[in-house]
Amino acid sequence: METVKTLLQSAKSFFANNVAAILVALCFVAILWSTTFVSELPFKSYGDVWAHLAFVEELKKPLEEVGDPYFNTGSRDPHNGIYPVAIAKISQATGVSHIFLMQIFGIISFVAVYLTAIVAYRTFFPDRKNKHIDSIVLGIVMFLGWESYRLSYAGYFSLADIAIGIMFPHLFALALFNLAITAYYIVLKRQKEKKPIQKTIVIQLIVAFLSAAILLTHVITGVILMYTFLVFTGYYFLFEYKLRPPFVFFLNAIIPLLAVILCLFWPFYNFLDPFTKLQTIHTESPISSIFEMRDWFAVAAIMLVGVFSALVAKNRLITIWFFSVLFVLASYLYPVRISSYWRFFPVTLLSLSFLMTYWTSSLNRTMRTFILFMMLLFGFSSFVNKVDTIGYRQAVTPVSFDFLKEVPSDKMILSDPETSYLFSGITGHAVLVVNKTHWNPANHVISEERYKDSLAFWRENDETGSPYVIDKYNIEYVLINKKIYRNFNEYAVMLGSKYKMKELYQDKSYLLLQIIQD
Repeated sequence: METVKTLLQSAKSFFANNVAAILVALCFVAILWSTTFVSELPFKSYGDVWAHLAFVEELKKPLEEVGDPYFNTGSRDPHNGIYPVAIAKISQATGVSHIFLMQIFGIISFVAVYLTAIVAYRTFFPDRKNKHIDSIVLGIVMFLGWESYRLSYAGYFSLADIAIGIMFPHLFALALFNLAITAYYIVLKRQKEKKPIQKTIVIQLIVAFLSAAILLTHVITGVILMYTFLVFTGYYFLFEYKLRPPFVFFLNAIIPLLAVILCLFWPFYNFLDPFTKLQTIHTESPISSIFEMRDWFAVAAIMLVGVFSALVAKNRLITIWFFSVLFVLASYLYPVRISSYWRFFPVTLLSLSFLMTYWTSSLNRTMRTFILFMMLLFGFSSFVNKVDTIGYRQAVTPVSFDFLKEVPSDKMILSDPETSYLFSGITGHAVLVVNKTHWNPANHVISEERYKDSLAFWRENDETGSPYVIDKYNIEYVLINKKIYRNFNEYAVMLGSKYKMKELYQDKSYLLLQIIQD
């Protein structure tokens, strides 16, 4: 009875201290629930949604059969991390659709990012007294602070980005990121204060396991985590120990080493592939022009806000961390660009959010209310605008390709790269090719060859055109997207002149043909 009373008191105390955070989280969940299950926003957008669906569909197979999610050949995809594996296995065990589970896990991951950010913020700024105000401000700054700018990205820039791409594992990785940097900071503090080493070692092990989970969920976020560890370690080495740290301080180097060793035991893909085989974003030719010169003026504005916030917060560690990630982000302006520089942007916004929250919460009530009101006004207005302009570019839902049930699951379907990318993620069918930004880079050579063959398919040349491609890949089914190939009748006639064709399905968008082999 005494135990129950203690638990109830603890629960009451927890809710009393976190009621604002819980209410903010529920508000955001309501928004994401609406865009996900009412408007089905993720299914009406371009992006990596379909790729992640394809990964999960592939992971529902027995381990020994798991391979490339599109081509059934080549190396296992490095996206086969903890997040999609968990969804695939839960889907298998419960019989619940993996698409539905990805949506639910996306919302849960969002809540986890927000709540773990609060944990991190309170750890880095332990002197804060008004926790409710801080929780409200942090939620608004984190998810609406960048909303009014046009720049959008699938990972985490703003609430609209999360709503459009809620299925991605990025948020789950970022939630683990918040916990990892918080735990590592506690390790550094305990070592500085010469606390008992036994508990410190336990926390170090927790940091190592969290780091491994992040590396296996989203490897670039894991790399950014290691960079953050380096910044934190460097800060303590220079400013806390004055270049004379004790021996136990150097034992922190074991954390990333142990994390990598743990990753090597992951059975669903070779952890070393992203570092040895993948075609990373080359410094001379980045994956896309995400940051243009006008974007850099907005980033410069962020830097100024960060400077003003840092002057008020007076937290040297978080300030150094903010400028260190901004340094990598700004490498676009350097003669030699740092690979994947733009992936640092979500972490830049995270560190900025901590500084801005401290600054905004420290203002008097009138000024704070005005700033938050303007942020909400512009933020939600821009949210609606982004949803309208980005989310509904292509009206595709999971039922859009129900007609492909006519095709046996073990048969390849030939279509254009974009359409193949969409239906493969839903149906799990093998395809000839997908668009270049979403194939498995570990299969780069295979993908390039298939991409060229897919373009050659629509030529009449018997040596390099459709007959050659059909024989090479043993193709029996062709799906023509009428919106992409507007002269689809000409292609159908061309194929009909060479093969015995059977029309399996046709509507205003698609034409599905079966090639009848003699």
